[in-house]
Amino acid sequence: MVLDADILVRRAREALATPDPAQAVADLLREAITAEPAALRRALRDGDPSSQPIAALGMRVLVDSAELTMFHTSLPPGFVNAPHDHRTWAVVAVYKGEEHNVFYARQAASIVPVAALRAGAPRVVVMRDDAIHAIANTLPRPSYAIHAYGGAHFHLARSMWHPETLREEPRDDEVFRGWCRDMIARGAQLPDVPA
Repeated sequence: MVLDADILVRRAREALATPDPAQAVADLLREAITAEPAALRRALRDGDPSSQPIAALGMRVLVDSAELTMFHTSLPPGFVNAPHDHRTWAVVAVYKGEEHNVFYARQAASIVPVAALRAGAPRVVVMRDDAIHAIANTLPRPSYAIHAYGGAHFHLARSMWHPETLREEPRDDEVFRGWCRDMIARGAQLPDVPA
């Protein structure tokens, strides 16, 4: 595979026309992450202002459209976030490091943790549009991944759950980032759930 962000986006857009777009994008990203991780990282970080030494969440948006959102992300050591949904299928392709996922199910007016998955590189995870999850980087070094979503990820009405009360709220990015900063500062960890 040619390690070029524009080609990756073009091929992902083509995958949307297949009978199972999420699986087609997963196959594309699986092919991409089996290439040399350092070369992939260089290709995806080209022109990325967060390409300085990673001290916080770094993200480079590759495409943000009504049909497809893709971004390259780095999670610093100790990163953790609150449970949230996407309301569209999601594909996460970890090519260096690990994303620890905890998945939740709705229960009455709350959610409960039901499964865990440590997506260590190279690993591709496909999530359905009803998935609720939280992620963490428990490694002592940054983790790198490509995230893809079958819709306007940054513009959809979504939900988030308070990290302690697990009360559902409409997604508010500023509040969500504040929760994440607080969780990281406190050294919060995701709940232990059998994998």
